[in-house]
Amino acid sequence: MKDLGKIRIAIKYCGGCNPEFDRVKAMVGMLERLARTVDVVPLDDERADMLVAVEGCPTACADLGGFKGKKVVVLSSQEAVAGFVPELQSFRAPESQKIRRKTMPNNEPLNPNFKDALLNRLPGRMAFWRLLGIEFVDVGRGWAKMRMPFAEKLTNSAGSSHGGALFTLADSAGSMALVSMAAKGEIVTTVEMKINFLRPFDSGEVVAEARILHCGKTTALGDIDIKDEGGALIAKGTATFLRK
Repeated sequence: MKDLGKIRIAIKYCGGCNPEFDRVKAMVGMLERLARTVDVVPLDDERADMLVAVEGCPTACADLGGFKGKKVVVLSSQEAVAGFVPELQSFRAPESQKIRRKTMPNNEPLNPNFKDALLNRLPGRMAFWRLLGIEFVDVGRGWAKMRMPFAEKLTNSAGSSHGGALFTLADSAGSMALVSMAAKGEIVTTVEMKINFLRPFDSGEVVAEARILHCGKTTALGDIDIKDEGGALIAKGTATFLRK
């Protein structure tokens, strides 16, 4: 698993009519043995590699929809859990999932509610965006677009936008591209960023378009282009983000 990191599993506990099978205890024991191999993620996390349904009745987990094309495992006894451990240790994600993780998402659509929260509710909590006039334009999985109109409050002594304003725009777009891929409760923090200023920004507006090039277990790499209304490249940035 060196190339893919830990296996992400979602666990669903179903009806328990077998008092001899302590489902929670069995899974806790299994996860302790596989701490270096497995990460447990929420049921609605799109990054899950497989669903593990833990039940005490043969038909308790009849409804296992929502995991299209992914491995689904049903465990109904302590023996089944024990036998599943070596299988999990040797598990490899399907080739299609490997490719997706290596190439990263290409603006895949988000859940409508999640997208609405990012575009319409989050900006209200970002006072610095409002100060600079930054607007959140669009977002997809692993991709984000933001704009910033030119204003006198952004200028340096030469009359063009201060580099710090452009840096903030790039950092914000890169962060939002990664947030679009984050699991519930995950925190994204910028730990390093580099930007090249190629042309002055002194009129109109600029648009920052960010993509996540790599997303590992704890860090991610973002690529950001800032262009003017004519499509000329104003600045180019790369950023390293911490996931926790």
